[in-house]
Amino acid sequence: MYPFGDILQKAFGDDEPYFDTLEGGSSIFIEVIKADWKNYAIDKEETIKVVKTEGFDTNEFPGAGLPFYEFTFTFTAEVPYEYEGWSNGIDLRQMDSTILRKKIWDYFKMYQKVYEEKDKEAILNINFNQDVREITANYFAHPTHDGDNIFDELKEQYFDGVMIEEKDFLPLKDYELAFFGNGKIVTFKKSSLHTIEKKYRGKSALQFIFKRKGEAYRRMKSPHIYIYICQKTNTMVKKKI
Repeated sequence: MYPFGDILQKAFGDDEPYFDTLEGGSSIFIEVIKADWKNYAIDKEETIKVVKTEGFDTNEFPGAGLPFYEFTFTFTAEVPYEYEGWSNGIDLRQMDSTILRKKIWDYFKMYQKVYEEKDKEAILNINFNQDVREITANYFAHPTHDGDNIFDELKEQYFDGVMIEEKDFLPLKDYELAFFGNGKIVTFKKSSLHTIEKKYRGKSALQFIFKRKGEAYRRMKSPHIYIYICQKTNTMVKKKI
């Protein structure tokens, strides 16, 4: 969570205050639901967990006065498939930090090169098979497309990003090491500090600026890269979250 910043000023004028810290009335409320996505019906949704920040009911936010606030919780997910994925990964928190950072840096720069060279085959080899597994395991289906078209469209989504002309990658800096999945998944993400421009905070450290033909303004894109190291092969693998 971040403070309002200049949101009120943009909406109502410069007479409104600028908020650089969180207010006492801030809060977080999250409801986790269980649903059968293959035969979805809203009346069949089941709430399995509700979480909220301390002081939610008394309007006493523990992050009051802070420049940002991070909130985490856990829950047990029941899924309709057996998917090994990153569960057999190494606990990267136990690896030498210098070695791990070098491996991640090299992987990020490799991924950047794939985009710079518009290497369609490489982007498919990295991403496509794992996405096919996840789409199949989750019974994903688009209401107006059959299964074959879904995979064709998935390829086009990869190619669309890779084939963008005149991509200017930002320097790989101002990032922090972030772990997920009990330490088995890792990435570089932009720092959450208030000193970082808010459009970058917490996002992938790998970012580029581009402008499509006919557009007036340049935009930013962040290829999201989450990585684990397989215990069996000791190789670094990209994981989609």
